[in-house]
Amino acid sequence: MTSPIDKNSPTWPYELFARTLQAGIEAQQSKYLEFLAGRPGLIGAQPADPQSDQSARMQASAENVGRIDTLFTPERVTAAFGRPEVNGESGVPSNEVKIVELASTLISIYEGILEWGRETMACQVPPPYDEIYPAIANLSRGPLREIQEFSTLFASTTEKIRQELLAGHAPTTQLTLSLSISVDDSDMKQFNSIMDKLIPTKKRRFFRR
Repeated sequence: MTSPIDKNSPTWPYELFARTLQAGIEAQQSKYLEFLAGRPGLIGAQPADPQSDQSARMQASAENVGRIDTLFTPERVTAAFGRPEVNGESGVPSNEVKIVELASTLISIYEGILEWGRETMACQVPPPYDEIYPAIANLSRGPLREIQEFSTLFASTTEKIRQELLAGHAPTTQLTLSLSISVDDSDMKQFNSIMDKLIPTKKRRFFRR
């Protein structure tokens, strides 16, 4: 059983963020593992125009992932975690509601990436799209892993700082609220290899890297 967060600890805002984020990711773990195993666990759609459907799916995915770019802006971070008084400028107290909102937004992005991958993998399409759709779905594996790694690192760093403060030591590290999402090179190579084999370059509507 997880111990309650000590609101008297200077690290409590970061513990709250870390725990909220980890709980949200953990709630999706079974779906995530099924997806990695190639079992989306869904009844797939049957798009009438697979090529247009793929383009729409890629656009929707880009828009969801793009939400991360505005997640950790200085304004949102300050509103959530606060700011000490500096050079006579009034400080900002930590806000529990906004901390949870910030973590919940990242959870919703994670869930959106995962559902996009599962739904794309489950689509029932004719050849050659039956090879393309799984390769497209796999492009979400890197972003999902990177959000998980961010969550794990944030939680472990927060705990390290907490322990150092309890021991009366100055923290030897600092927290960073920065997250950059990218597609795994291996997944992109697989995607491009399938596209090279099945669809002439001049007929594509997809990005390359």
